[in-house]
Amino acid sequence: KSRFLNLALMAWSLSKNSNADLAPSIIKLQAIGGASGLLPLIEDLAVRPASGSWEPIALRILFVRFLQLLRQVIDVVDINVPIQNVDQLQNALTAGAAQVIREQVDDLLTLEDERPSPATLLVLEERVAAKVARMNQ
Repeated sequence: KSRFLNLALMAWSLSKNSNADLAPSIIKLQAIGGASGLLPLIEDLAVRPASGSWEPIALRILFVRFLQLLRQVIDVVDINVPIQNVDQLQNALTAGAAQVIREQVDDLLTLEDERPSPATLLVLEERVAAKVARMNQ
């Protein structure tokens, strides 16, 4: 489906920039995205219904920002284990490098019973961006 096109292009770009095969890049993208909690959020934003005149625009902007954050997280996270499959790598990252980001995602998303509001997502995006900036130092 077209909603996966951005993620497919991101995986392709990762493989081209690192001169690696496409399969390990896809595994890395899926594992880091799942371990950080950003991938389920991005997938939800891709299909989330919006109402009013401004909410669709706000959700699309947040979708793009979270995609950019995922790309930054992928660039920052150091993988010290062999890339064999998504589950193995995701488990290693959940207990390690992606844990700080996952905690931010879980903390804010558990505050609301339903889908988080655009305002909550904006706060989350800023908090995750700050964590990624600290990881990058």
